[in-house]
Formats: sequence, C-alpha cells, structure tokens
Amino acid sequence: MQYSPTFMLRLCRECRHGGSMKTKILDILIKAGGATVSGPEISLALNISRVAVWKQIKQLKDMGYPVASGPRGYLLDMDSDIPMPFYFKGREDMIHYFPVLGSTMDKARELAREGAPHMTVVIAGEQESGRGRLCRKWFSSRGGLWFTLVVRPNLPPTMAWQVNFAASTALASTIRREFHMDVRLKWPNDLLFDDKKLAGLLSEMETYGDMISFVAIGIGLNVNNSPSRDEPNAVSMGDILGEKVDRRILLSAFLDGFESTLSGHGIPVPCRGVPGDGESCNRGSCVYSGIDYPGNEGSTGPGLGHPSIVDSWKRMTGTIGRDVRIETYDETFEGLAVDVDDSGALVIRQEDGFIRKINHGDCFHRNGKGKL
Repeated sequence: MQYSPTFMLRLCRECRHGGSMKTKILDILIKAGGATVSGPEISLALNISRVAVWKQIKQLKDMGYPVASGPRGYLLDMDSDIPMPFYFKGREDMIHYFPVLGSTMDKARELAREGAPHMTVVIAGEQESGRGRLCRKWFSSRGGLWFTLVVRPNLPPTMAWQVNFAASTALASTIRREFHMDVRLKWPNDLLFDDKKLAGLLSEMETYGDMISFVAIGIGLNVNNSPSRDEPNAVSMGDILGEKVDRRILLSAFLDGFESTLSGHGIPVPCRGVPGDGESCNRGSCVYSGIDYPGNEGSTGPGLGHPSIVDSWKRMTGTIGRDVRIETYDETFEGLAVDVDDSGALVIRQEDGFIRKINHGDCFHRNGKGKL
C-alpha cells in the first residue's frame, strides 16, 4: 500500500520527536492499522537508511512483536493476541507491555513509586525472574498472561486483603463467564481447574503514613503456554479448551470486571487514571467510599451497604471442606478448612478439635489428591 505525501509528511513530523527507533517504527505500523508499509516509506519518515529499518524490524521480531515482512514491506499483525497497549481503548496510557522482563512486579513497583496512576498494568511476554509466594520461582513462558496491576485503595494496610480477594474473585468470574470453565479459588488467591493450578496471585504493598500508598497485584495465568513440563500439577486454558485463547480479550474483560468488583463491594479506590500524588478526580464515577469527592457525596464507608467480598469469594472456593496443610515462613498447620472469616483468614479445625485462624501462608489441598 502506498501512502499519500501528506500522510508521510505527518509521519515524518510525528516520529522524529522522542522515543527509540523501534518505538517510532512500531508507531508507524500501528497507525497503518495492519496495512503494509514499505521500507522506503519508513526510511523517509525516520530519516534512516533502509538497512537500518531492516535491522530494527529484525530486533522487533526477536523481541516477540508480531511484525511480518513481505516483498512490499512490513506490517503489524493486528489479529495477534499479544496484549499491546493500542488494543485497550481508553486504557492505552496505563498499559505497559514488554516482550521480556525480569519481573512485572518489580517494574510495576518502580512505576508506582514514580506516581503511576490507579489501574496501571505492566505486562510481560515472558518473565525471567517471576516469583510466587514464599519466593518460589514462577515459570513464565511465552503464551501465558503475566502482569502486575497497580491499585491505590483508600484503605489502611490491615484491609489490603480486600483488594487481593477482589482480584481473584474478578479473575475467576471472568473466566467462568467468558469461557464457561468451572474454576475454583484456593485460599488465599490461587485459581484451580480440576484441582490443577491455572493461575496464581501475589501482592506487595507500600504504605504512606497510616494508609496504603499502593498495592501491586501480580497475576500469572496459564493461557496458551504448556506449564505441565515445569509444573506437573499445573494446566493452561488452552489445554482445557483445546484451542487458543485471545489474551487481549481475556485481559480486557478482567480489567473491566475487577473495577466492577471493587465498586460493587464498596472497596474504596479512585477513578481509573488518578495519579498516586493525592490528586482527586472530578468524575461522577469516583468510588472513594466514605469520602466526599465530587459525585460521591454521602456514600457509605467500606463495605457498608455492599455485599461482602468474602461471601462472593466463598461462592467459588474449592478450599472450604478440604483437608489442608498451611505453610508459613516458620510454621506448618494441618486440619479441615471450615470457613474463611470476615477478615479473609482461613479457619481450620485441627485434629485435636482446636479451631485456628490463619491470616497468611501457602495452602495445599489434601484429601488424597496430592500436593497442589
């Protein structure tokens, strides 16, 4: 496809200001909307040689971007399920995609400390140093959905568990609704399918004074990867459904569902995009509970007048009623899981009849089905 001189002149002006050469080439291909752009056109727009264009394109391919080459030039595969920012309309500025990262959690924490707004998302095609609870290695091969979400709830640190429960509840609900899979929640925040691990969540928090500054929620979801080689008791959505799953659709549905879950359960957060510098917003959709931000005057406090996030979580759990073993950093407990209380703690009945509440730890289901 040959573009008009006016179009190419605009590209020249836009692409010669700021950003790496690879980013500028991506911008050109994105603006082309899946149509082919010739090497000479890119060369003209960026004032670089055609050989330099070819080298940059090769590096983009090596990094995992869906760039195709042909006799007429280059194009970006707009049907690829790689979750790049331009797919998420209305969220583009808050989506950060990296073909390879050490850890999305580390990058999200860095951005959050710099003031990244509520609902910022960091995604990696692959993670080299992904981690789970208790510093266990999380295998993050290409095809999965590996991301960390920055959330800025108006809560004290003792209430941060509400955000974690909301994330796992929203993810399970999204997969059930969109893909008709009977996923179950394992305390505290794993997703299982047929007792095999489908997803894991890990959160880290920083505070400011006596309130939360941000919670970074890391989510690893096995989608189109094959995790069983590294984790025999793990499974992917592709394995279960027998077909490839579009990660863009899945992530978009989850982000919408997560925001709805927060507001529907009265968990106080700012409007999407409000920065981490104390700035309030002026949109009526603000759901800061108990704070008189514009459009929210007279609302109730956290949880008042709203369904309990624990109740919503328990409707999808596979932990209650199971014999479990809970491992913390320095202790191990065993017993029958009988409940999750209003603080998110797991309640177990031990062999001697003692009822114990556990606030944190790694949970393993037993009942003859082995360690999960």
